[in-house]
Amino acid sequence: MNEVFLESKTNDVFSQLSIEALVAEIFERIKNNHARAIFKKPDWVKKLQEIIIDDTEANFSLTFLSSQLDIHPVHLSRSFHKYFGTTLGAYIRHLKLNKAILLLATEKSSMTEICYKCGFYDQSHFISTFKRVYRVTPSEFLKRIASC
Repeated sequence: MNEVFLESKTNDVFSQLSIEALVAEIFERIKNNHARAIFKKPDWVKKLQEIIIDDTEANFSLTFLSSQLDIHPVHLSRSFHKYFGTTLGAYIRHLKLNKAILLLATEKSSMTEICYKCGFYDQSHFISTFKRVYRVTPSEFLKRIASC
């Protein structure tokens, strides 16, 4: 709504078009939030999230997770994207990388120590995964945050 207000104060030839687009986006967000509010997640979704977040270093298998949740592995595999917006592997990978970013920013540990703390097989696997997702190496990331 703030953008609509600011656009109304700009008042040039594109203001009306921008306001219409912003209002349409607002209504779409309201509709999507309403649909999400109605949609109730099963109990296993929260339990799964807790299992994975509690131990990002573990190498989980679909069989292990489904047995912990008391659901079929195929159901877990098919339903995961619906509740998390990504695949199970990508979700775990991002949690590991988020933990790595926190450790890089707050600890003076070596890259090897950080990669093992985050559950990566070795340092080269950690660095290549980090670079594929964030488009920079962990060292470049450290340099960038140090310069801020």
